[in-house]
Amino acid sequence: MPQYETIASVKLNRSERGWRIVQGKIVRIGNSRKSTWLNMEGGLGIRIDHKDASYFQGINLQGLKGKLVTARGWLYAHKGALRMRVRHPAALELE
Repeated sequence: MPQYETIASVKLNRSERGWRIVQGKIVRIGNSRKSTWLNMEGGLGIRIDHKDASYFQGINLQGLKGKLVTARGWLYAHKGALRMRVRHPAALELE
């Protein structure tokens, strides 16, 4: 099934939705009022809510810039941009 195959973040189609495994390099890390954002090549934004931060203790999220990461979760669109919410480090594989 295609949704269980790893897809490169740069190959994501803007119309993609649903469960996906996406691999890409983190090109930018940002913080908003409610979340930390890991932005992959190709424009995918991975959102980690601050309320879930306790699950990520021991992972230096700021240190992921330039690293290859595989994320598993539900793709959705918000204001024309693809996003994926990650709630637990088991959904992230750090290369």
